[in-house]
Amino acid sequence: MKKLYSPRNEIELSMIKGIFDAERIAYFVQNDHFGSLLIGPSIDLLTRKNILVDENDFDRAAGILTDLLANTAVLKETDAPSYSAWDKLRMAMEFLLFGWIVPGKTLRSRQTGGKQGADVRKPLFRKGGCHDTSNNKSS
Repeated sequence: MKKLYSPRNEIELSMIKGIFDAERIAYFVQNDHFGSLLIGPSIDLLTRKNILVDENDFDRAAGILTDLLANTAVLKETDAPSYSAWDKLRMAMEFLLFGWIVPGKTLRSRQTGGKQGADVRKPLFRKGGCHDTSNNKSS
């Protein structure tokens, strides 16, 4: 068996294992269960997981893996969510006071589609609706 690849994380390893199982490619994952138990730096023969492939299937597996890695999108720094100064301050205060972090925009900006200053208050009952009691006629 020849070493083909060292996956970056468990998710990538699971995807590769699933594809190789579907393609009926014989493989072996070195340190499959033991490697995930140890924390700290990744040492090649101790903690790093390596995918070993049978020599007969090596070229086909390398082609499949190349296609998979080329189609896997890695988030760029520009794709990461950007938070306003107010959101950062709010998250810091919530963490310090309550011990939680809720990232994202506030409810007001979500309801208005990100438009600042829009009024999002909606009446509970509409005039003339089924719950309106202002037009009840007493007999």
